[in-house]
Amino acid sequence: MSTGALAQENAETDQAAQDNGGINQIVVSAQRREESLNEVPISVAAFGSEQLDARGIDNVADLARVVPGFQAAESGLNTPIYTLRGIGFNESSLSATSTVSVYVDEVGLPFPAMTVGAALDLQRVEVVKGPQGTLYGQNTTGGAINYISNRPTDYLEGGFQLGYGRFNAVEAEGYLSGPISSTLSARIAGRVQTAEGWQQSQLRPGDTAGQINRQSGRLSLDWEPTPTVTAQFTLSGWLDRSDTQVPQIRQADPVFPEAINPDLAAYPIAPEGDIRAADWDEGSDFARDNWFWQGSARFDVDLSDTLTLTSITAYAEFEDDSFNEYDGTPVEVFDFSTFGQIDSFQQELRLSGEAGEFANWVVGGNYSRSNVYAEQTYNTGQTSANRISGVLSAENFTDQRLESIAAFASVDWYLTDQLTLTTGARYTDFTVDFEGCSGDTGDNTLSPIIQFVSGLLREGAGLDPLPASQFQPGLLSNGNCTTFIDPEGDPNLLATPGLSVNTLAEDNISWRVALDFQPNDDLLLYVSASQGYKNGSFPNVAATGFRQYEATTQEKLLAYEAGVKATLGSSVQANAAVFYYDYTDKQLRGTFLDEVFGPLSLLINIPKSHVFGVEFDTTVEPTDGLRLTGAVSILDTRIDEYVGLNVDGVETDYEGGELSFAPAFSLDLDSQYDWDVSSNLQAFVGASFSYRSTASAVFGEDPRLDLPSYELVGARLGVGSDAEGWRVTLWGENLTNSYYFNNVLPQFDAIKAYVGRPRTYGVRVSYDF
Repeated sequence: MSTGALAQENAETDQAAQDNGGINQIVVSAQRREESLNEVPISVAAFGSEQLDARGIDNVADLARVVPGFQAAESGLNTPIYTLRGIGFNESSLSATSTVSVYVDEVGLPFPAMTVGAALDLQRVEVVKGPQGTLYGQNTTGGAINYISNRPTDYLEGGFQLGYGRFNAVEAEGYLSGPISSTLSARIAGRVQTAEGWQQSQLRPGDTAGQINRQSGRLSLDWEPTPTVTAQFTLSGWLDRSDTQVPQIRQADPVFPEAINPDLAAYPIAPEGDIRAADWDEGSDFARDNWFWQGSARFDVDLSDTLTLTSITAYAEFEDDSFNEYDGTPVEVFDFSTFGQIDSFQQELRLSGEAGEFANWVVGGNYSRSNVYAEQTYNTGQTSANRISGVLSAENFTDQRLESIAAFASVDWYLTDQLTLTTGARYTDFTVDFEGCSGDTGDNTLSPIIQFVSGLLREGAGLDPLPASQFQPGLLSNGNCTTFIDPEGDPNLLATPGLSVNTLAEDNISWRVALDFQPNDDLLLYVSASQGYKNGSFPNVAATGFRQYEATTQEKLLAYEAGVKATLGSSVQANAAVFYYDYTDKQLRGTFLDEVFGPLSLLINIPKSHVFGVEFDTTVEPTDGLRLTGAVSILDTRIDEYVGLNVDGVETDYEGGELSFAPAFSLDLDSQYDWDVSSNLQAFVGASFSYRSTASAVFGEDPRLDLPSYELVGARLGVGSDAEGWRVTLWGENLTNSYYFNNVLPQFDAIKAYVGRPRTYGVRVSYDF
């Protein structure tokens, strides 16, 4: 819970809280410097390592169980979708950046697919809400998630954690830290996770999917060559051989009912409430072959007592190679393989300092460059559209270069001892160079139908048909494309296949102004206004024409917020915030109606929408050892202006509809009681409850694509010795076996859902020395 989280506080803050008999105040770095959470005029949810372990939070998606207003959805393409306060980008392309950026020790993970192994050996995590850009390396409209890892120590320490749970889940994690010399310290940490499949075939008893096989590691070096120079070097990475998730079919929804496959029409829908029920093509191998590594170097140079120069350099590589069962049936309706590669470089240079007692400031710039290659091969021969056209498979690729350069500055003006004005601005120049197309896989089923359609279109325009040589199969083997180019005023180019080559160039200025009033150490009042942007994006889709490869342009969010953070006596901490977002050109994937293949995808902008919300969280310690925490989020999201096609290709006026992944009401409760069994033995018991109201998986209001309301109940019980450094914990999550989805997708004759995990439980043993 946000204000109740215990991080690795500095000694002075921790000791002061203990002396006063009050709640410890977490130290955060949301404003690029360490300060008490209650002194930061920003909405931040922060959790220390103990709270993360207690709730079983070991990846970004798990934060949806503890942060009201945050949602994580499975896209079906190894690219998670993160949404905060209703601000998200419902897009599965590998190259799509998120509205919620993720950092580890201020080093960005530019694309959601890179975030799998971020939560390793942590000191704390901070979820910063609202537009970011004046202080962070990536422009975002929704917020930022900052993972703060444990750094090397100047004394020897280490530890491990072993766990075993349902589905034969095994987890082993450990770390070792200590000095190498008087100026150099190192820390190494690693984690291994394995589990058997939790999804069960309805038609083939004993056949399972959903196994986990994941390893991650990090090596950190801290070097202090002189009293004024410090350096941090980090090498991290992960391997993921886990299964891609199989969706659960909700209903058959054929584009052309007269041509639906009889086996699909007869396939039994999963029983309502059966979390584990699923199906897939027999003999499918869902094991990913994904990997990621990143190296970074940070230098801090104290130029004077009040002036510090900071440089952060990072380089990362990522590869995705996986097979995805996309229709959730034993009929090969829509299955595909993905392959993608990313290399990414980023550099930040900033100067921070103090102007006596009058101001605290930071100024700097950053540069980033990423190359993203992605290809997809589709097996779609049993869709109703392709049963008519005869197309068995297709493939597409995109190759993109994303480049950004920015300059930023932020100043905290201390108007009085109690009143502070914050001003910040950032200028960003962003460019994407794109090329891509769709084509035949080599089975020569797509090329003939595209040639036939081309001939009809050209005949209707009075043009001669194109030669057959322009419709050869084998996109990746010989570079042929079947995507129709944009004639751009030349009628002779109508229905001519080719490679889409395009450039998106944008710039913007984001800013933030905040005023906070702190009449005493126990109360903070603040108001703020900020403007943030998220860059435009090209899609990776199977496209019949260049229209589907057009980029969505940058979106803008103008945010207004007022909040209060109050310490009431020695045992109660309460925070509240109210906010309003004016949303312009929201990005998302929409629908294009193709005459041959039916509804297809493309990226769109919603001209106007808005979000209104209220948040409240509190921590109460009514007696020694008992901690009660709670957080509530209330959201009202609305589309103000947009007319477009729905998922069935029907023109729809979406005014008044809801944004996706934005439940109107979210609630998180947690409690823990610790007591001494003896002078050397402690025990604890805890329980958690989360609730999310109904939301929509797409924009607008389509009941077929609703995410039903749900609740999650968790518990833990354990004993340990603080003096000897060991602990044993029994834990359980989703104890009521609640049936819930994180995404619902319509795709080629079926509507399917990505179901949350069923009841899990286990035991965990840890030891630190």
